[in-house]
Amino acid sequence: MNAILKSTSLVKLTKSEADEFMRKYEHLGNTGLGVWHLGLKCKNKLLGVVSYGPTCFSVKRGWLASIAQKEGCSLIQLCRGGTAYDAPRGLASHLISLSNKILYKNKGHLLIVAYADTSLCEIGTIYQACSAIYTGMTNPKAQANYIIEGRKMSGWQVRKRYGTREQSKLFEMDKNMQVLPLHKKHRYVMLAASPLKAHMLRKLLDPYMQPYPKREKDGIEEMSVVGKDSAS
Repeated sequence: MNAILKSTSLVKLTKSEADEFMRKYEHLGNTGLGVWHLGLKCKNKLLGVVSYGPTCFSVKRGWLASIAQKEGCSLIQLCRGGTAYDAPRGLASHLISLSNKILYKNKGHLLIVAYADTSLCEIGTIYQACSAIYTGMTNPKAQANYIIEGRKMSGWQVRKRYGTREQSKLFEMDKNMQVLPLHKKHRYVMLAASPLKAHMLRKLLDPYMQPYPKREKDGIEEMSVVGKDSAS
């Protein structure tokens, strides 16, 4: 392991601290749905940040939710991550691995979902380095995110808050509402659990497991983004 990585320490961050870092070093510039924020420091310098939060989909429906419920696991999402310009290579995967262990210690068994956005030339290389399980591309169909009253929300958040996703009714509430159609993304699942529980979860996830996507095969070129190891 890189000497700098060995000298880093994992720290808990406030949302404002995480947001400040993301504005500088993450291409989306924010912590998204993030609620729990962790970072790696070396000599008091923050080198990387990762934010976890609720999933962008309902945790009560779908095959992944069924597995989580069957095994008594919570389902959360790795929402954002980024590294400083001078962070050593490998810091992002090291940060995610340590953060997953801390979350398991504090919150119990977890299934952690993470996405790689093909529109940003991502295939999830960092999640692959964390031994995440790749479950293929999402299928958003006609789903969308929304910006209502200045707040960006997923479709299920909108339904929960306003009782509907019918756009005509939503426009009555906010005539400046924006509809942001979803596109396909690579989806990964990480296990934060005891060895025995992780073994059981892997067996249940096995039918959904697919080979890792490769950049050469997909014809996706590296994108020059802020931070060498952006985790989103």
